[in-house]
Amino acid sequence: MFRLWLIFFILAYSHYANCNNPPPGETFVRKVEGKTFFIFHRRVNWMTAQIECEKHGLTLASVESRKQAEKLYAELRKIEPADAVIWIGGYNYQNDGLWRWVSNGQLIGYQNWSPGEPNQKTKMENCSTIEMWREGVWNDDECLKEFYYICEFS
Repeated sequence: MFRLWLIFFILAYSHYANCNNPPPGETFVRKVEGKTFFIFHRRVNWMTAQIECEKHGLTLASVESRKQAEKLYAELRKIEPADAVIWIGGYNYQNDGLWRWVSNGQLIGYQNWSPGEPNQKTKMENCSTIEMWREGVWNDDECLKEFYYICEFS
């Protein structure tokens, strides 16, 4: 009986591990440029995403180089729907135009913003996302919106 359950689990996991439209709540782990990223397929707001990351000893992801951004996007393309929007750890808490990483409070060095972003379009766009439909570039968005999220362990 145990073998039967084990076979079922392995088959189910292998099916979802390469799925382009994963079920809600699924988590994927990817190693990119020395960091381990946990991609959560559960839609939550930015603050809830950070709290959920912290519950697991993680933090919302920071992307610190072009190479890392490109490799992370390549991994995301394997598992994310083409229209996915995903929270990362950049924030502009004081509305001063200075974007920081939640992981360490440091100013964001490498930036992968979409042209014209961050733009504070609604005056409440203080949290950062990766937008799959824009080929993995970043956008500033309203922190109360609900998207998938990426945590990191480095």
